[in-house]
Amino acid sequence: MKNAANRQIDDLSEDATLTTDRDDADRGKTTSNNPVDVFVGARLRRRRKEMGMTQRIVAQKIGVTSQQYMKYERGDNRISASRLFDVASVLNTPVSFFFDEMDEQTIAQSPARLMGAEGMAPPMASTHDVEVDSPLARRQANELVRLWCDLPEHARTRIVDLVRTMSELADQGGDTDRV
Repeated sequence: MKNAANRQIDDLSEDATLTTDRDDADRGKTTSNNPVDVFVGARLRRRRKEMGMTQRIVAQKIGVTSQQYMKYERGDNRISASRLFDVASVLNTPVSFFFDEMDEQTIAQSPARLMGAEGMAPPMASTHDVEVDSPLARRQANELVRLWCDLPEHARTRIVDLVRTMSELADQGGDTDRV
């Protein structure tokens, strides 16, 4: 019951933040949040919600206040590399997730690019990252990993056995559509 109450408080806090942002816009104030920071913040929020966690829980685990974490999600404050690493660990996702699917227009708004830096190629995946076209980069794969972690050990063992059998049948040229 306490978890549900905390979630309600966090949701109300998020709603209040959105209302404040709208009020500022109505008064003619514009936010100067960098689109890259806003994009990363939106990805933080998306992943946190996928994991069923509240802002308060993530904030506590990474050692910041709920208000500070809320600013990260809104893109009001830039998140440092070390803090992003901690958030990625808490949210059980690679750091690259927070930059996946960023469009060219947002990339063009990075601080260095805005200052006219020349010769900057688009960010490249490192050798440790999964290829963009790989099934592991797809949303379903992330969901499978999350669900996998929720399974009891005996169920995981049976699933591995099933996939191993299917793979062996495919290697033998068997009809995998009937498996």
